[in-house]
Amino acid sequence: SPNFDISAEKAAWFLQNSNGPSVDSVVAINQSLLKDILELTGPLQVEGLRSPLDSTNYQLILSYLIESKHYGEQNPKIILSRTIDALKQNLSEKKDYSAILKLLLESVKKQKIMLYSRDSQVQELFDFFHLTPRQKNISASEDYFQLNSISIGGNKSDQFISQKIRHETIIENNGEIFDEVTITRTHTFSESDLNQWKKSLARFGINDPADWVLDILGRGVNKANLKVYVPLGSTLENVIGADPVEIMVRSDQELSKTFFLIPFSTYPGQPQTVIIRYKLPFKLSTFAADIYRFSID
Repeated sequence: SPNFDISAEKAAWFLQNSNGPSVDSVVAINQSLLKDILELTGPLQVEGLRSPLDSTNYQLILSYLIESKHYGEQNPKIILSRTIDALKQNLSEKKDYSAILKLLLESVKKQKIMLYSRDSQVQELFDFFHLTPRQKNISASEDYFQLNSISIGGNKSDQFISQKIRHETIIENNGEIFDEVTITRTHTFSESDLNQWKKSLARFGINDPADWVLDILGRGVNKANLKVYVPLGSTLENVIGADPVEIMVRSDQELSKTFFLIPFSTYPGQPQTVIIRYKLPFKLSTFAADIYRFSID
């Protein structure tokens, strides 16, 4: 769900129902926050690594070591705990707490950190500081658009995806409103990226990286479900660039929106475009002046 409270509650439910502990609160941290911290603290010398981790190589190196099970099947993520230990040490030595606090506050503004609590009083505090992002509520006669990309391919190719969205509104003489949305996604991975990867991995003693791991790290096909949120009651009229049979039209009652779920595959170096046209559930009055309102998240 685009509403963090709904997604966080579901994550807590899954944790508890898979023999994990129950929790009072959920905190989501975007991986890019580590990049920001490393730019602030400088490189990390992590136990067991030949070279330091920095803001330019940490994602590649950690991902490769974890996905390749470099430290064994039983505990492939031990390198993460070692990295966190080194990070704690670096932060304590810097003692530049004002800079760290400023970075955390900026991260909250950019939604790199999100919080949710099952405790109503704590949640009131989170809401006061806008720490629990939610989709915008709209009126019954307001146009709306939000696009969410949900990775389903089992790889990390999202970092190489660039996306362009064009939204057009057509108002007919009788007041009916149609929206036409063009979504173009491009997989930018190239031979240059691969060569850079191999140079970085070699500095850590990895001279012959496995092809299957490189595909997981982002070289492979990007598979996603595009979830397009529109006003509740909108109807899909036409699709170009995708099989209409594969597109699901559903109502999200929790958010009072309709969404279109579009399977989407993007291959390296090959832009992919889909165009959808849909009709809004309300009309404008053409007899007197009327107002068209549009919100985008």
